[in-house]
Amino acid sequence: MEAMIRSFHKSFLFFISFFLSSIFSTGQTYNFIIFNEDNGLPQGYIYHISQDKHGFLIASTGDGLASFGGTTFKIYRKEDGLAQNFITTHYIDSKNNICGTGGTMSSDFPVTAGVANSTYQGSIDGFVSIFKTDGSAILTSTFVGTASYDQSYFIDTDVNDNIYLMGQTEGVYSTTSGVYKSAK
Repeated sequence: MEAMIRSFHKSFLFFISFFLSSIFSTGQTYNFIIFNEDNGLPQGYIYHISQDKHGFLIASTGDGLASFGGTTFKIYRKEDGLAQNFITTHYIDSKNNICGTGGTMSSDFPVTAGVANSTYQGSIDGFVSIFKTDGSAILTSTFVGTASYDQSYFIDTDVNDNIYLMGQTEGVYSTTSGVYKSAK
């Protein structure tokens, strides 16, 4: 019995040794490219990154959104229709539109008709803007918040493209009864 156990251990050790050597000898080579302001990023701080359905990388930065198609960056800023250059996060919806969020002190924020809040409340207001991936059009854009300091940090959508935000406020923000409980 002892000889059989030794034989099993030798076979097992040989298998493990063979398995590990095959992993390390045929491992994939990874190449890394570092992007910064010198090669196209608007700034060195990236707050969120994702990939759209066409393979483009979209980065939220403190100086706009950056879209990388494999060779160069296309930068979208306030002058291109963003509410503010500081974008904390974004989400790409099922139609491949970019949903961006953050905070703005801009009273000339580009709101669209029929939105939840088209009036700047003061201090810093959270915002949500949805625009085409190529930046050619703002589809909808709204303020989110109160007359006090507000900031939205995270955005996501469900399968029906309903938007969910997470952020903070120093004001009193109404909630739906029975759905949300405020911490006290």
